[in-house]
Amino acid sequence: MAVRLCPMPRCKAALAVRWQSKASFALWPNNPFTWPLTAAQTKAFWLCCRREGSHWLLACEGARPVGQLWARQRPDGSVHLGLILVAPHARGKGMGEAMMREAAARFAPATVTVDVYESNIPARRCYEKVGFCACASQPRAGLVHMEREWRKETC
Repeated sequence: MAVRLCPMPRCKAALAVRWQSKASFALWPNNPFTWPLTAAQTKAFWLCCRREGSHWLLACEGARPVGQLWARQRPDGSVHLGLILVAPHARGKGMGEAMMREAAARFAPATVTVDVYESNIPARRCYEKVGFCACASQPRAGLVHMEREWRKETC
């Protein structure tokens, strides 16, 4: 499956509202939103990303949106990914893995990091499948900081 990442169009920013359940919302570490997620919150986040230079990306398979993620490039050249969400209709089909690989190809960092709750087993398995490993340092209790050295030849 070919997944393409593009900048989140403002008109699509509210997709996460439809895709997100209260249970899945609770699995986002460092979440900038409050429940219930609203279109107003997503549009404000879209504007914030534009101002601060981070990247909120829409993942599409063909023309159909299948997910989203947020990326911030750090001064050391690494990229941190977060707010990763696969649309309900696309779950269980390898979209999360494809999104992670596409993000690595897009930014070409040496290192990619992601934070995930210990209890979020599906996300942890997805990240492990594409080569992420838990680091010794944990940002806070219950949270796993995962990292991958990413070289172009492995993408």
